[in-house]
Amino acid sequence: MPERVTVYAARLGHLAPDQLQAAVDRFELGELLATREILTGNFGQNVHLVTTTGEYVFRGNPFFDWQLPKEREVARILHERTTLPVPWPYYHEPSTGLFGWDYAIMPRLPGEMVNDAPAPDQVALAGTLGEALAGLQEATFYRAMEFELGAGGFVPLAGGEREHLSRRIDHNLALSIAASDRTSDADAAWVRSLLQEAEAAPTNWEPSCLVHGDFTINNVVAARGSDGWRITGVFDFMTARTGSFEADLCRQFALHHERLPAAATAFLDSYFQCRPARPGYRDRVPLLVLDERLTLWEWLQRTHPGWWQSEIGLREWAEPVLDAMLAYA
Repeated sequence: MPERVTVYAARLGHLAPDQLQAAVDRFELGELLATREILTGNFGQNVHLVTTTGEYVFRGNPFFDWQLPKEREVARILHERTTLPVPWPYYHEPSTGLFGWDYAIMPRLPGEMVNDAPAPDQVALAGTLGEALAGLQEATFYRAMEFELGAGGFVPLAGGEREHLSRRIDHNLALSIAASDRTSDADAAWVRSLLQEAEAAPTNWEPSCLVHGDFTINNVVAARGSDGWRITGVFDFMTARTGSFEADLCRQFALHHERLPAAATAFLDSYFQCRPARPGYRDRVPLLVLDERLTLWEWLQRTHPGWWQSEIGLREWAEPVLDAMLAYA
């Protein structure tokens, strides 16, 4: 039995060794030998477990009743329909008797977190990320869908992807305006003008692919071999859905565009070499970038009102990313 270290993150609270052993026993994963805090991630849901059968990640206290079932379904889809390494099998215990909430245990993926790698490595990793994203998109679907717990899987979005994104953009714009004074009337007018243009475009939004929803260097592990870097695992599927192939390009591109433009270029170049831009790219990208940027912007206004770019407005922050992505069309 491991040393009695029972607080791993505020969200998980106190976890006794016998509780964790009982969780391991539920899936016949051996004797618990050690537990380790996982310092990466924003939300403190994970604990590293070492047992006599291997290394695992314990994930608990989900934010929503659908979180862990959804993550399991996405991991299953990627495991069965792509060659991308993902945490599978993903064991989910829906009962709440042991901890007061449901939990999951999954294999710990090999490799290391590389989000703080030196700049030359970041450029190489960006190219590898582009290839990995193209690999994730081997899981294709006939239309845009979202996970529904009652259905036990993904169901079509009412009105389709364009209407869904427009509603979400409107919602996050209203929340941003209410949360702080950083979203000006001019910012709101810019957003609404792009929405009008997108609604008028006759673009076909289908077929669809699996969309991670937060595909960045922060949600992968990698290893360096004799032939360079390779992605050894992708994880954290809470925000996943199905939708446009371009949807997952924005967030990682934006991270690099702000900090290391050469890596931003390497990311898109590598991706488009694997998966050339589809017809309608220029019509879909404004809505997809707005959705991704406003989702993050609203969260920042609500939770980090004094963040590092405290004087910048929404349009000034988001438009350079949009312009740079449109330049690839």
